[in-house]
Amino acid sequence: GDTQLTLHDGTNVLIDEDDYNAKDSIVVDNDDKSIVAHFPYEEGALVTAIRGNHGGKIGEIVEIEVAQSSGSNIVTVETDDGAFETVEEYVVVIDENFTGDDE
Repeated sequence: GDTQLTLHDGTNVLIDEDDYNAKDSIVVDNDDKSIVAHFPYEEGALVTAIRGNHGGKIGEIVEIEVAQSSGSNIVTVETDDGAFETVEEYVVVIDENFTGDDE
C-alpha cells in the first residue's frame, strides 16, 4: 500500500500518503530519509530555471500551458525583471528560503 517516490538523484523514498505529484519538489532529511518539506508544482509556485537561456532566474509560475501533443508543456514565469517562457523540464519548484535574498 506504500507509494515509492524516485528522486532526481536515484534515491527512493517510501510514503504512505498520496499527496505528491510528478514535478513537485520535496526536501529530504539526509539521516533518516524523511520528507521535511513539500512544494507543489502549480501556478503560483516559486521556481528557478535550471537550464536553457533563463537558467538561474527565479520567479513565480503564472501559467502552465499543457501541450496537446508529445511536445513539452510550456511554463510562463514572472520575475522581477519581466516574464519568460520555457519548457517545464527546465524549472524546479523552490522555497523562498533558497532565493538568496537577505530580506
